[in-house]
Amino acid sequence: MKKLCYFPLALLLLAGCVDSRESLDLLNEAERQMTDRPDSAKTTLESIVRRTVRTRKSRARFALLYSQALDKNFIDVDCDSLACIATAYYRSRGNPDEKALAFYYRGRVYENAWKVDSAIIFYNQAEQYIAKTKNFYLKGLVANALAGMYSSQRFSSLAKDKYLEAAGYFERIGHKKNMLINYAGAIGILSSMQNYCEQEYYLDRCDSLARELKDNRMLLFLSKSRANLIIERDTNYIGALTILQNATKNYANGKFPTSYRLITSKIYYELFLLDSAQLCLEPLIRTLAEKSPRGKMEILYLQSKICELQGHYKVAHKYSMQALRISDSIYFAEKDRAIPELKAKYRNEQLILRNQYLKKISLYQGYVALTILIAVLSGALWLINRRQQKILQQKRQIREYRDAMLRLKEEYETLQRNNTSRGESVVDEEVLTRRIDFLKQLLDTASNFKHDKDKFQSKIEGLLTKNGSKKEKNDILPMFTDLINMRHPGIIGYIMKKYPLITESEVALYCMICMDVSKSAVCLVLGCQAKTYYNYRNVLRNKLHIANDDITIRQHFQLLCEEYRKS
Repeated sequence: MKKLCYFPLALLLLAGCVDSRESLDLLNEAERQMTDRPDSAKTTLESIVRRTVRTRKSRARFALLYSQALDKNFIDVDCDSLACIATAYYRSRGNPDEKALAFYYRGRVYENAWKVDSAIIFYNQAEQYIAKTKNFYLKGLVANALAGMYSSQRFSSLAKDKYLEAAGYFERIGHKKNMLINYAGAIGILSSMQNYCEQEYYLDRCDSLARELKDNRMLLFLSKSRANLIIERDTNYIGALTILQNATKNYANGKFPTSYRLITSKIYYELFLLDSAQLCLEPLIRTLAEKSPRGKMEILYLQSKICELQGHYKVAHKYSMQALRISDSIYFAEKDRAIPELKAKYRNEQLILRNQYLKKISLYQGYVALTILIAVLSGALWLINRRQQKILQQKRQIREYRDAMLRLKEEYETLQRNNTSRGESVVDEEVLTRRIDFLKQLLDTASNFKHDKDKFQSKIEGLLTKNGSKKEKNDILPMFTDLINMRHPGIIGYIMKKYPLITESEVALYCMICMDVSKSAVCLVLGCQAKTYYNYRNVLRNKLHIANDDITIRQHFQLLCEEYRKS
């Protein structure tokens, strides 16, 4: 009876160690879909209920298929928890293809995580598992992955050999697209190695393959590589530009590819067509944030060299500093991802690049300092020269004004003597008119003189009076009353008698307004501002009893002269 009791328990344990039929069917379906429809394979695998996958073999198979589906759907995984399940099982079980696939996809995980040394180790193990098999497609995948790792670590020779090895495997199975991709990778490595003959050979092979596949994108890339080749080998910039223009016309429907902008800008820079070089580079500068760090550094450095030739050294210095900062960040980022044997190599490369940038930056700083120094010296010399010219002009003006005032004083004294000798009623009208006009012109010029009006006014007072500049009261004012009195003898006395409240200075103001002396000249003579002038004029109108706003002071003077003649 006891043995019969254990029998159901054994059945339950046996059922727990067997996969469900549905999960096995889904795994088989996902495996069939993996080659042609990886997106459907991923969906199928995600539909499996994990608890129905009970055996270790099925869990390892699920982990391997799901890692493969994620990779084929371009979903980068950097966590090795899933890949570890597959490698732990297939390390000692399964056929060579399954072993190689498990280690290959674990290497892909480490490649995504930038653990280069671990990725290379697992790729090498995958390569060993399939060394004696005829699965050339998988051999090509592993060789291509190793080539990419060697290329990232600057193992140029190993990377080139692996790219060509992968291309040979894909050629055996007639997979021309992957064959073309690996040849293109080898061309990039050969360019860095400056192996021009071999590079040209594989360029020709790639051209024929790309034309056969009608892959315009690859043809554009190959045209760019060929242009680089003739630039580096022959320094033939015109020929390289022709190749790029023909490729744009034939393979891009005349639309200039973004990938051509940097090399075209370099060609224009070497041909000293700076405006064209700047025009090609501007879209790349605007979208700089989207570029890789090395792409940013190259764009910024080329922009600094263009600005240098244009004479914009301050802007060139700014772009060089940005390129230097990116160079430093690239060094520290790649140094952490490098295998130990390459860390010294990275440091040497970074120091060479840094010294190159620092040399340019020092040159730009020198240019900027020299430009600023020349600008400061030029500005100082210009200011000194302007000051000297201004001083000379002021001296010339003062000399001219003094000469004019001396002539004015002599004329005034001559007029007084002639008036005294001929009698008070006899006046030379021509001399008097010339005298009045000359005085008005002189005062107008003096009122606009911007050197020192106070000193100039004192000089006028000194030159127009017999007592010199030490005279305290304004002796210019009587000149206007004398002139009016000479033109209309006795009119000043009549004005003083008719309007007893009016003062001598107000009579002089009355005469200046009647003689049509400008407001600025009146302000100069009275030593007042424009606002005060209007106040003086309003007080004068009140004392002259001019209540009607339609009558001006000059009209009032004409009426007064007629009244005086009648009386």
